[in-house]
Order: sequence, then structure tokens, then C-alpha cells
Amino acid sequence: MRVIVTKVKKLPGLRLAPGRSITYLPNFLHRGPRTLQVEWDPA
Repeated sequence: MRVIVTKVKKLPGLRLAPGRSITYLPNFLHRGPRTLQVEWDPA
């Protein structure tokens, strides 16, 4: 997880897509999203 956060910080134009809902996988051990819709403004 730390690696992902470090890499995402290097993309300043990255953000969650507006109007999208986040659905999670039904799992007791790990609560992760099914998909994560993002938008990116390349520099």
C-alpha cells in the first residue's frame, strides 16, 4: 500500500471521477473496491 500511495503522489492531476460510486468487494478479510474510476490531467 505504501508503494501505491508514493506513486500516486507523483501524479498531481489524478483524482476520483465525479459522480461515480465506489462499490466494495464482499470480503471479511480485506475491504477493497471493485473498481476505482479516476481522471487524470496530464501535465
